[in-house]
Amino acid sequence: THYAKAGGVFAFVSVFIIQGAGRASEIMGAFWLSIWADATAQSMMTNDPMSEGRTNWYLNIYAAFGLGGVFCLTLRSIAMAVHRLKASKKLHDSLTESILRAPVAFFDVTPIGRVLNRFAADMDKIDLELTNSLGQAVSTMFS
Repeated sequence: THYAKAGGVFAFVSVFIIQGAGRASEIMGAFWLSIWADATAQSMMTNDPMSEGRTNWYLNIYAAFGLGGVFCLTLRSIAMAVHRLKASKKLHDSLTESILRAPVAFFDVTPIGRVLNRFAADMDKIDLELTNSLGQAVSTMFS
């Protein structure tokens, strides 16, 4: 929850909503393909093949569902990137502030190299591992 708040709750929630809309578009495309196949089978049984205009109508709607899924995937990627950037900046600033406000005795006991190494390792985990895990979790939830 701290990571979600750091990047902005709106961006975090919008990732889930956009992912849901994209998945719904993919599912509706599959249903539309089924409806199209049924209509084609029905027209073949009655010996009245589909006109080119009717076939294009089914094709255009199927393409719209596909493009809707791609559009939502693009929006999700943008929303996740915005969230990652905000969260990383806020958490980095918070970590920097904590280190700069540490008492001098802390720096007497802890070598600067260890502080920098830990700082870099923590930011690496936030920027790479946590964000990748979040993206995989969102994708898995809607699979």
